Amino acid sequence: MLSGRDEVILHEIVSQQVSASEWGMLMKYGTGLRVLVLAGFSPLLWGTEQAEDTTASDSAVPVTDQPVKVQQPDAFPNLLTPIPKLPNTQKSPLPSTPDEEDNTVHVTALEEMDVPVNPERGSLAALFLESYPVGATVYLDGKKVGVTPYQHLDLKADQVLELRLSHLLYHDSVWSLTLKSGSNEPEVVHLSPAFGRLSVTTKPYGASVWLDGEQVGITPYSRDHVASGRHRLLLRKKWYTVIEEQEIEVKDGETTEMTVDLQPNFGTLSVDVDPPGALVSVEVDALPPQETIDSAAKPSKITFITPANKRLSAGDYVITVSQEGYKSKRYRLSMLAGKIVVIDKTRLRQLTGLLLVSSEPFEKGAKVLVDGQEKGRVPVMLELGEGSHRIEVIGAEGQGSRVVQVDEGSEASLAIRLLSAEALAQVIPDEAEAM
Repeated sequence: MLSGRDEVILHEIVSQQVSASEWGMLMKYGTGLRVLVLAGFSPLLWGTEQAEDTTASDSAVPVTDQPVKVQQPDAFPNLLTPIPKLPNTQKSPLPSTPDEEDNTVHVTALEEMDVPVNPERGSLAALFLESYPVGATVYLDGKKVGVTPYQHLDLKADQVLELRLSHLLYHDSVWSLTLKSGSNEPEVVHLSPAFGRLSVTTKPYGASVWLDGEQVGITPYSRDHVASGRHRLLLRKKWYTVIEEQEIEVKDGETTEMTVDLQPNFGTLSVDVDPPGALVSVEVDALPPQETIDSAAKPSKITFITPANKRLSAGDYVITVSQEGYKSKRYRLSMLAGKIVVIDKTRLRQLTGLLLVSSEPFEKGAKVLVDGQEKGRVPVMLELGEGSHRIEVIGAEGQGSRVVQVDEGSEASLAIRLLSAEALAQVIPDEAEAM
C-alpha cells in the first residue's frame, strides 16, 4: 500500500484525471509509485521497485540508468505495468528516512509549460533618486519635479525618462533611464564640482579683496567654493598703489593662488614749528589720476598738532600751520611715494598790538601782570599777542584789573583804577574786572 504522504500526492494529481473505480485500482497496484502529470495529462512513472504481485524476476528486466517513460494506454489498468527495478547502487538525490528508503520514486519533468501572465500585472514602476550633495533639483523630461532625495511612485514599466540633476556650483548630470517593473533605484549620483578654490595673499597683509565688483574679504584671503570660470580681481590697501582689476581663471577642483607685493604709494610729512602746539591742516590740492590713488586713503582734509610725522598718499597738497595769536603759514607741496617732506626751523610770527598800561591814581612802580604773569612796572608799554588778555596792576595803596581785546597792529592805552582791600570787598567781581 502507499504511504500516507504518497497517497495524498497521488490523489491530488490523479483524482482530477481518473474515475473513482480507476482510483481504487491505482491504490491496489500503485505501491511505491509517485506520479507527476505533465502536458497532455500522461502519467510519467519512475520506479525503484516492482509491485508486490508481479512475477517478473530481476534478471528478466534489463538494468538501466535511464528513467522509464510509461504513457497511459486506452485501457487504464495497463497503466500499472510493473516498473523495472533500478540497480541498488543508484542513490536518491533527496534525503529520506529509514521508513521511506525502499518506497521513494523520483520523477523527472520531460516537458515544461509556459504559463500565461496577466498583462495587467507587473506594469507599475517606482523611481528613487539620491545625489551627492543632496538638494539637487530633479528634472523629468525637462520638467522640474523636486529635489533629491526624490521619489516618484506612479510610473509605468518600460517608460523611458530623460533625467537631469542640477545643483549650484556643480555640473548637471543628464541621462536616460528605461524603467523596469517595480523599484528603480540607481546608484547615488555624485555631481562633478563646477568650482575651485581661490587663495590671495599680499605683502603686506590687510588689503581689501574685490571679486567681480564685490568686496569679499581681507588678505590673506581664501575661499573654497568659487564658481569655475573667469573672474575680475581688485586689491586695495590704504597707502599702497591699487592693484587694478585683473582677470583670473578658476578651474574645476583646482586651487588658484596669487601672491602680490603691494607698492607703497605714500610719503611722510614731518612738521615741527615754534611755538609748539600749532595746528596743521592738510588739504588735497589736486587729486592725482584715479588709477594711482586710493581715494579711501586721501580724505579731503586732515589735521594734527605739532610736532608730528604723518603719512600722506602721493599727490599734491596745501599745508596750513596756525596757532592762536600767531600769523598762519601756508605751504604747497607734492608728495612722492617713499619720500619725506620736512617743515621745521620755522617760527610763527605772533600777531600783536601795543598797549600802554598805567594806574589811577598813578602809582609809579606798581606791578603789571598779563594773564597772571608779571610783564613790567607802571608805566609800561606792552606788545601783546592778538586776542583777549587780563591786565592786573598791584600797588602799595590798592589794586585793580581789566580784560582787554588786542588786535593785530592796534595801539591803545589803559589806566587801571586801584582800590583798597576794603573797597574791593564791596565791588562785584565782574564789575571789578570791567573797571
